[in-house]
Amino acid sequence: MSSEKSVYTFSFDELKDIFNAHLTTQAQISNYPIGFLSFRTKLILWIITICQKYHFRLETLYRTVSIFDRYISSRKVINFADIQQYKLIIIACLSISTKLN
Repeated sequence: MSSEKSVYTFSFDELKDIFNAHLTTQAQISNYPIGFLSFRTKLILWIITICQKYHFRLETLYRTVSIFDRYISSRKVINFADIQQYKLIIIACLSISTKLN
């Protein structure tokens, strides 16, 4: 068993605080369209819920958000209306992230 902490060992609020702090250090934020940060926050909370449910490692959670951020920052147009589309993208990012662990 790895010594890496599982996302499950953190409370939801602790993880939310971790990612709020992480958000201020992201270089890709300057590339986001106006209004995307609140949308991104909702998506990150959903990622945290998924990672807690399946007991993923904290590293997997960070990597998933990083891959998602890099993908989104490369997009020119973002449709905020279709959250299901972004959840599908997150599942793909999560799949890639778990394979890299």
